[in-house]
Amino acid sequence: MLTSKLLTIVLFLSKYVKITMLLFTINIKFNAKTQGFIQIKNDVIVKPPTDTEEVKYGSVINHVANKINLITLADGSPNFNVLNQDNLISDDELALILKDAHQLPFGDVFGV
Repeated sequence: MLTSKLLTIVLFLSKYVKITMLLFTINIKFNAKTQGFIQIKNDVIVKPPTDTEEVKYGSVINHVANKINLITLADGSPNFNVLNQDNLISDDELALILKDAHQLPFGDVFGV
């Protein structure tokens, strides 16, 4: 699902989960456990004003998921096969990534 507001775009994965009522299965329950999304916001305050500096505005991308992996396509270490023709990253390769790659828990900071 893709939603858009003024200065914000959000790409959702599993925002709602399926529930079965009698003979019908519908997507109406909000998924609060395994939802993933990418939020892109523009013109947000990235540095509040101080006594000596003005406020700084910029853009922000938020990736929200249970696990977040940033993977280099080539010349990275460790190197993973992310170009599987059927599904880009196979289930077996994803298991290796989750086991061997450095994940981004709790907001690691890469530099400012």
